[in-house]
This record gives sequence, C-alpha cells and structure tokens, in this order.
Amino acid sequence: MTVTLLVALCVIICGSGGCSPPLGKVEVPTKSETKTVRIYVCGAVEHEGYYEVKAGTDYYDVFRLAGILPQSAVPTLSSPYVDGSVTNLIVDFYDGSIRYSSVNANSVLIAMRQHVDGLSDGVVAKLADYLDQNGKITNKHQLELALGGDYADNFYKLFIAEIDYEEID
Repeated sequence: MTVTLLVALCVIICGSGGCSPPLGKVEVPTKSETKTVRIYVCGAVEHEGYYEVKAGTDYYDVFRLAGILPQSAVPTLSSPYVDGSVTNLIVDFYDGSIRYSSVNANSVLIAMRQHVDGLSDGVVAKLADYLDQNGKITNKHQLELALGGDYADNFYKLFIAEIDYEEID
C-alpha cells in the first residue's frame, strides 16, 4: 500500500514526462576548448624549432614532427603525454652504442676550444672560429655555415638554446 501511494505521488508531482532535476543540479553542456602547448625541440632532430600541439598529444608524435633521426636518443619524461609542464625538449644522440648529451653550439666549452664529448677537436675549432667572427649561432643554417663539410656528420650533436634560437624562412 505504501509503495503504491509513493508511486502515485510521483506520477502526480512529476507528470507523465518524468521529473526534472532541481534547478541547482542542472548540468549545462559547455563547449570545451582544447588547450595547445608550444614546445621547443632541439638537438638530435632534423627540424629544430617550435611545435604547437594539443594537450594530450603523445611526446613521440612531437619528436616525429621534429624529425627523429636514427641517432636520436629521446629523453625520458615523467608523462608520455603533453600537459604543458614541459616546453623545452633537448634530444641527445647515439654514436654507435654510446649515448652523448647534445651540446649547445654556443657553449662556453666550445668558445674556449675545450674538448667536448661526442665532438672532434676539429669540429670544436670550426665552431669556435665561427663564434669569434660572427657571434652566437641562432639557427641550423648558421650551424651549417660554421661546420661546412662536417655539417652532415655533426648537426644532430649540437643544439641552439631556445634563448638564442631565431626561426628562419
């Protein structure tokens, strides 16, 4: 009897179309906008520079955009997905089975003509000469000018720090 009374009461209050939730509980659909993140990728990649990707993108997709090389040693990240906490990625390199850190082309060690792991002394000297004559290297084109015939074998071992980087057409 009590159950029948409750059912009848619900039908009377709510009508045949069902009850609407109380006004304070109504969920209003909102247009969700996908956040984008700008990431600077440099080092052992073919196309150093800025990449704008959607939050949630797999970092390996970012590395693929930048042009992963057979020599690339991608960094280990705390999350496999872009979330905005990382905006600068330096990709190291392998020389045979040895992993080396990519080197800032404007490094003090290079400017002082010191030994740099992964680079020959001749490459260091060419870079130091360029720095002495032209100032900082700001893009891969300048790096190619500095290295000349040694560019193909060494460009991926070097990076331009984001603070020094200038995009070229």
